[in-house]
Amino acid sequence: MRKKIYRAVTAATSAACLVMAFFSWYVVGVVEKDNIKEILESRVEYISETLYKKEIQYKSVSDTISDEYKSRARALAVMLSENPDIIQDELQLEELRMMIGAEAISFYDENMHLEISTGSFYDESTFTDIFSAGTTNKLFSSAEIDVSGDIPRIIVGCSRLDKSGVIQLEYISENVETLLKMMNISDIFAGVPILRSGSVALIDNETMNYIAHTDENMIGKPSHFNLHEDFFGKEAFFDCEINGEDVLLHFDFCNNQLVIGYIPYSEIYATRNDIILWVVSAAVIISGVVMLTIRSKILHISKKDKRKNQIQI
Repeated sequence: MRKKIYRAVTAATSAACLVMAFFSWYVVGVVEKDNIKEILESRVEYISETLYKKEIQYKSVSDTISDEYKSRARALAVMLSENPDIIQDELQLEELRMMIGAEAISFYDENMHLEISTGSFYDESTFTDIFSAGTTNKLFSSAEIDVSGDIPRIIVGCSRLDKSGVIQLEYISENVETLLKMMNISDIFAGVPILRSGSVALIDNETMNYIAHTDENMIGKPSHFNLHEDFFGKEAFFDCEINGEDVLLHFDFCNNQLVIGYIPYSEIYATRNDIILWVVSAAVIISGVVMLTIRSKILHISKKDKRKNQIQI
């Protein structure tokens, strides 16, 4: 009889513990995952909006600066068309350079061969391909930012009006530093993890390399994602593996780039695992207390029965 009672109580207690543990495992897991989704969505949305605003601000300032320098180049082209002999006089050319505030002026013929330059390093220009359209289009003008050297520069190309060819101007300006600061997006990625071990990153749509990342060591490295297979037609949230860890990932497209945020499942379910441990521990303790109480009650009843039997004898 006692064994049956113990077995019944043990089975009921074990079943209750299992149900409680499963319920806690499921409910806490769902709640934690939903909370993480909200955090990921909020962070990725914030980054996308910030990048979009930076792009608009950069374009506005860039267009203003470009228009200013292109106007100087067109003014020079008009002056040259009225007095082509200027380029043959080094003194006049130098005065002209100082007047328009350029670091260097270079003149190219219709084949984009250098005719003359006030600079000493224009034997080969990396912008000849970009500016070559100016040899046939008399209305051509363009401004590019060159960051290949130690000092960032603004390079302006404009079609010549005196003959077929291109005028190229070089400017070193504080405006370039302003533009470069606007282009710098590392401050919204680097060193700002999501929770403890999550990350946000910006991926180039063409190369699929990391442009920016919470971990600066990842910048420039391949992401190992495939744009069409992994993101096109996919839900905004999906499970994948990054650096050997199973993660929950959320993504968004912004300015022809891919913004992603992800958190390892090991962190997502860390709280759940802790709660399950406490629930199971509490269930075991409660079960033990219940079993001991029942055992004590049975022993007490047994002693009473023995006493009654002894008295009757």
